[in-house]
Amino acid sequence: TLEFCDAEGTAIQATLWKDAIAKYDSILEVGKAYYVSKGSLRPANKKYSSVNNEYEMSLDGRCEIELCADGDADVDKMQRAYDLCKIDQLARKIGGRGTVDILAVVTSVGDLGSIKRKSDGGELQRRDLTLLDETKRTVTCTLWNALAVEQGESLKNAVAPIVAIRGVRVSDYNGVSVSTLARSELVVEPASADIAAKVKAMRAWYDECGATVETVAAGEGLASARRSGDGSGKGSYTERTTFNALQPAIVPAATEPPAIGVLGHSTVVLIKPDQAMYYASNPEEGNNKKVVPTAEGKWEDPATGKTYDECAYRYIVRMKMSDASGGGWVNVFHEQAVEMLGIGAGELHELKTNNPAAYERTIKAAQFSSWNVMVKAKTEEYQGESRRRLTVMKCQKPDYAAESRNLLKLMGIAQPVA
Repeated sequence: TLEFCDAEGTAIQATLWKDAIAKYDSILEVGKAYYVSKGSLRPANKKYSSVNNEYEMSLDGRCEIELCADGDADVDKMQRAYDLCKIDQLARKIGGRGTVDILAVVTSVGDLGSIKRKSDGGELQRRDLTLLDETKRTVTCTLWNALAVEQGESLKNAVAPIVAIRGVRVSDYNGVSVSTLARSELVVEPASADIAAKVKAMRAWYDECGATVETVAAGEGLASARRSGDGSGKGSYTERTTFNALQPAIVPAATEPPAIGVLGHSTVVLIKPDQAMYYASNPEEGNNKKVVPTAEGKWEDPATGKTYDECAYRYIVRMKMSDASGGGWVNVFHEQAVEMLGIGAGELHELKTNNPAAYERTIKAAQFSSWNVMVKAKTEEYQGESRRRLTVMKCQKPDYAAESRNLLKLMGIAQPVA
């Protein structure tokens, strides 16, 4: 995978496949200009894309890549333009698949620290910066690995330097925060032509009043608002998101807090009837631990050794859900699964045991139903690989009258049109 940039500053990601790699790997070099033809364009998969472009290139053995002759192209003008986001606008980017660029003054630099990677026990170096811009908002930016060690140390010795950071990920940690990824770039006192005037204006603002202005953290109040929301769209948690936005580029599990979003009007598209949809649990109220059958026909809790005449069945269901942006597999636990399936786990167990056809009909009946769901997305490591885990925390049938009022509000229409 590589990135091309044209004279307009527009960047696009390109993927070379096997035959193209064999033909052109030896001539491709950073900082050189090329003619590229006979490739194909496709919508960008922003889960993996490192540039903000709606499309990406796919180059196979049929493509042609030719080095530009000296004088044919002004390489100095082919610099990727910044797509800057003000700090007070970062909250709107939470959960988005893409990355953002930031121009800001560094007001504080933390000490170098490290965390252990779960997969192999290796260490990841990290360092936190506090960034400020003309919106009078601050945000914490976490630098990782080489950026934390090298450029982080140089920033410690500078006085209120202006930095341009390209390709940072926005998360809802502490309300809102940003962190670098493997391809992020940090430039101190940037001189790029497309942002030179903005750098000059920011320096003038900071020297005149920015150093003493009263600031507010960009995430102030947001974290508590999310925690107190009920997922219905009627409480303080009203921020909507999409399936695609909850499944961004995978980063090391230890570097990212869970993201939580409300998915409006999501549809259950598949429930596999042959999965283990429920388990036998302890029948005592408030105890959800698994129990196992005994030779005497009873149920035993391995944790306590206690036996019971009956067990309670509880759901752990995998469903595939989708919205207008895409879809994904979600884990649904007992309370939410009872709502979405319309039947208790014990009753479903009876159907599966005594009437398999009715069991399958019940599961099929739950498919293609629509829900507003609050979903938690978390990166986890499994057998050394990072993967995204989506869990339904709350669910509710759509209130179409409330949804219509919300749409009118978004369109700036306070009252329904007669």
